[in-house]
Amino acid sequence: MPLHCSLIEDPNYFETISKDWDSLVESNRHLDAFSLCGFSRAWWKAYGKNKKLRLLIIKDEQKIRLIAPFYCELSEPSVWRLIGHFRADYNNAIFDFADTEVLEHFFSWMNDKTGWGKIFLRRIPEESPLSSPLLLKKYSQNRRGLEKGFFWRSRLRVSHQWKTEHSSVCEEAFKNLEKLTQHRHYRKHINWFEQNGSLEYHCLNESEFIRGYLSDFMALHVREWERKGGESLFSKDENKFFYKYLLEELKNNHVLRFDCLVWNQKIVAAHFGFEWKNKIYYYKPCYDHSVEEHSPGRILLAYIIADSVQKGFVEMDFLLGVEEYKKKYTSHVRKTASLEFSKGNQFFNFKIC
Repeated sequence: MPLHCSLIEDPNYFETISKDWDSLVESNRHLDAFSLCGFSRAWWKAYGKNKKLRLLIIKDEQKIRLIAPFYCELSEPSVWRLIGHFRADYNNAIFDFADTEVLEHFFSWMNDKTGWGKIFLRRIPEESPLSSPLLLKKYSQNRRGLEKGFFWRSRLRVSHQWKTEHSSVCEEAFKNLEKLTQHRHYRKHINWFEQNGSLEYHCLNESEFIRGYLSDFMALHVREWERKGGESLFSKDENKFFYKYLLEELKNNHVLRFDCLVWNQKIVAAHFGFEWKNKIYYYKPCYDHSVEEHSPGRILLAYIIADSVQKGFVEMDFLLGVEEYKKKYTSHVRKTASLEFSKGNQFFNFKIC
């Protein structure tokens, strides 16, 4: 069945293909919440100013087989990146990873397509075929070849290195953490909060309820980073809008998760993240430094783990970064790939970072 490529520039097309897009994500166990159409739509609403959409669609006569949501800066039209860049902890083209035909077509399109000088793909998870050095080498050698009935030539070359970035706790190791709140190191801090007022843990999944906490969450994150001598992402309006758009665009995907620890009617720790399939994505946590000695962030994480295990989740992905506190829980470290494509006499660079 012949495949056809379309390059879409109209952002309204997100709405047209949203169901097919999310169906592709749902059918692939390796794709994540960051791959959903709603995440890309929220990103575009928040950061799409002075950018141009380059939405690649590859389909046959019956269905869409691959979606690659590229964009470029108006000031740099030949440099393309995937939507989600700098806000998605994983990024990917959307396709069935076992569909080698569409993957070959994707590389053939990149090799033949004019109008781009460089394509950057960041944070491609190790499960994706796009992060496979052997597969990339197959499509990037400077040779001619006959592949599945079509004649092609690639002028691309490849080099790569590996670097670990994302930590997670999986399956049995995850289940073994269910009773963390009963451990004496956690219990002593929980007891302090309870002896000095009312301590409550809340887990919210509905966007309308999360919205009521969002301003306090952002303010808490700003105060935390001011205390650290840094700058919170919520000091910029576009990032505030992005989180508000996430509530709007993902409300029907049953993926949103907001956890908070409330002490005497005041939030002392909070987390904005995602639930997808059997995983928890630990996306954006923060805590109140005024009670730091009593570990509100660590207590909240213990409650999140206990709640998640009880609900049947089997993994918590701590996402980008291998901070020291994450190492206490980690049972697995996942690699991500950073790819740089270029054509002509330049190199196709492949790096894992």
